[in-house]
Amino acid sequence: MEANLASAGLSERVHLFVGDPDDFAAQPICPPQIDFLMLDADGRIDRDLLNFYPRLASGSPVIVDDADNAIWLSRNHEGIPFIDNKHRTTELLLNGFCEAGFLVIEKRIGHTAFCRRTDKSYDSAIFAKIALTAYRQIVIAEVDGDYWKELAQWNENRAIVKEGLQIRRRTPACAVRLLSRVWLVLRRLDRKSVV
Repeated sequence: MEANLASAGLSERVHLFVGDPDDFAAQPICPPQIDFLMLDADGRIDRDLLNFYPRLASGSPVIVDDADNAIWLSRNHEGIPFIDNKHRTTELLLNGFCEAGFLVIEKRIGHTAFCRRTDKSYDSAIFAKIALTAYRQIVIAEVDGDYWKELAQWNENRAIVKEGLQIRRRTPACAVRLLSRVWLVLRRLDRKSVV
C-alpha cells in the first residue's frame, strides 16, 4: 500500500494506520480531524465510527468494505468450522447508521459502500442503540439454501465434530497442522474417508 501511495505521489498527504482502532484513537498520533475514512477490518464499524465519526468533517467520504447480507460457512486455518457473519454485521450496522442519518450511501460497487458523513452530530446513545439492534439481528439470523444444508450436516455430525475437537486439544500443534493439510487435500479430492 505504501509503495502504491508513493508511486502516485501521495505519501506526504496520506497517512496509513494499521492496527487496533481503540488503541490508535487513544494515541496522540491520531489526528484531530480525519478527511477520509476507509473501514475494511473485522465488521465492527460501530466501534470504528464510535472512535472516528466525531473526527470526520461533515461531507467526508467514508468507504465501508464487506457490506452485504452474506453469511459464510467457513473453516479456520486449522479446519475448524465457524459461521462468518462479518459481511452481514457490517451491512446491518451500515444500514442503522444510514437510517439514523449519520451516513449516506452514494454508491455501491459489489460489497463496498461509498458513503459520506452527514452533518448530524455524534450521539453515543444512538450509536449504542444502532449497534445493539444490529447484533440482536445477528443472533437470530435466517440461513437458507446450500448454507442450511451444510449447517444441517454439521448438526448431524456434531458428535464427530465434538470428538474431533477433544482429540485436537490433546494433539501437538505440528500434528494438527499436518492433519489439517491432509484434510484439505482430501476435501479437494472429495473423498469421504482415509484408511
